[in-house]
Amino acid sequence: MAVSIPIASKRGKLGAGFLISLVLLTGCGSLQVENAYSVGEADWLTEGASPQRSYMPIADVAPPLEEVWSYNAGAAFGPGSPLLLGDNVIVATRRGEVHVVDLTTGKRRGVKEFGDAVEGTPAIENGVIYIPVAWGKRALYAHDLTRGETLWSMKDAPIEAGILVSGDQIIVVDAESRVRGINARSGEIEWERALDSLVTVLASPVATGDHAIVVADDRGGVLALSTTDGRDLWWTDIGMPVHATPSSNEDLVFLPTTRGHLVALDTETGAIRWTYAVEGKAVYISTPAVSESEVVFGASDGKLRALDATSGALRWTFDAGEGFAAAPLIAAHTVFAGGLDGKLYAVERATGRLVWEQQLEGRIKSALAARDEYIVVTSEPQNVYLFKAADAYARSK
Repeated sequence: MAVSIPIASKRGKLGAGFLISLVLLTGCGSLQVENAYSVGEADWLTEGASPQRSYMPIADVAPPLEEVWSYNAGAAFGPGSPLLLGDNVIVATRRGEVHVVDLTTGKRRGVKEFGDAVEGTPAIENGVIYIPVAWGKRALYAHDLTRGETLWSMKDAPIEAGILVSGDQIIVVDAESRVRGINARSGEIEWERALDSLVTVLASPVATGDHAIVVADDRGGVLALSTTDGRDLWWTDIGMPVHATPSSNEDLVFLPTTRGHLVALDTETGAIRWTYAVEGKAVYISTPAVSESEVVFGASDGKLRALDATSGALRWTFDAGEGFAAAPLIAAHTVFAGGLDGKLYAVERATGRLVWEQQLEGRIKSALAARDEYIVVTSEPQNVYLFKAADAYARSK
């Protein structure tokens, strides 16, 4: 049973003072995108394409696909997705670099170092990219892509999870388990909520409404907060660790656990609406992709599953034989998923029947991104691939 527990929180505007440092340029290299303020409807500007982490591209991508190019980023990637802005692919690495790659040619357009490691997915808003840093002197950067200048940076505890943009705020959770609402323009901390000091947050925050987010920790605590002032809305203990990022269709928020359960909570109350359990308590569930009617997720048991979003009833199962660690992607008629066997799979959205697959060089442990007829895939040890729907690829030749 879900419970609502009032918890004291630290709120109000906090002086940025010793935390924020305005800088002109940081690190080496150049990171600049022409017309970065010009955003297309189908651009992929945050982890999972939306603040709800839905992993649903606006445009359809239909298999079979053709590989257009591959790019060597020089280091591995975190669990989140690449970003797509105009004709640019943007990827962050565990070496602390952010790369801009030409969508058409696969050639590098720019690269810049930010700290020692970027684990969480950056986010882009109004031409500025916000970059969380998991190790280094600074934990967060705001970098103007049009001018190629770092606007501000923050010295504080590292940030391993991804960024969430909410209005004129960016929401982060740091390694000391503090949730913060930060003014996107100035870098000033507008509110802060300290979690239990014994918990760790590895999952990115997810939006569940216009002014509400959910944060899940590695002990199974799920906290809903107001983005207006950091006020607690509800708290639920699901009793199982959450390491992968949740997703939401606004009615429900779906929590993937490390104990073989996917848990759906009501976004208004935190009440548990349903729980789906796979065989085996040691199975890790990956970040789900969701629509209004369905939720699709992979797991370490090698299976991709689709459930009815309202009831949690199983619709279909696809067995790849080896595990899935990354979020799948739901297109109009197809579900795409990358496996630990290094294969990119395409299955029918309605039935789970395999319709296409492609072997890549290394394991796929990071989420996909898509726009128009393109899909971007990152794989170990350092590879970025662009795939294009085969008929569109043929027309472009």
